[in-house]
Amino acid sequence: MTVMVVGQIVQQPICDFGISLLASLSQPRELTMPRYYFHQHTNGRRFEDREGTILRGAADACTSAIRRAPARLRMAIRESENDNFIATEISDGARTLFVVRGKIIIEKG
Repeated sequence: MTVMVVGQIVQQPICDFGISLLASLSQPRELTMPRYYFHQHTNGRRFEDREGTILRGAADACTSAIRRAPARLRMAIRESENDNFIATEISDGARTLFVVRGKIIIEKG
């Protein structure tokens, strides 16, 4: 996904040749936001995120994974009554940036 930003110039300096130095800035410019991949690990199984999510930056990607962790733990408990382990591996497509982990230990008496 590409985000288009249109700049508007109020004053355009003119060079000696009568050509606007900033004319190119008045044209639409493309700004790309980074894409992050959230690979999921649940009880020893890995689920790869092939699509990714576009976010403003790595901090937003980490925050998103932290906020989703409680729901992921609840889903893992539904799948197994044993101990449950989840991890979200946040990648920029080239390398792992963060890993958010969670574990529920079920003690039976």
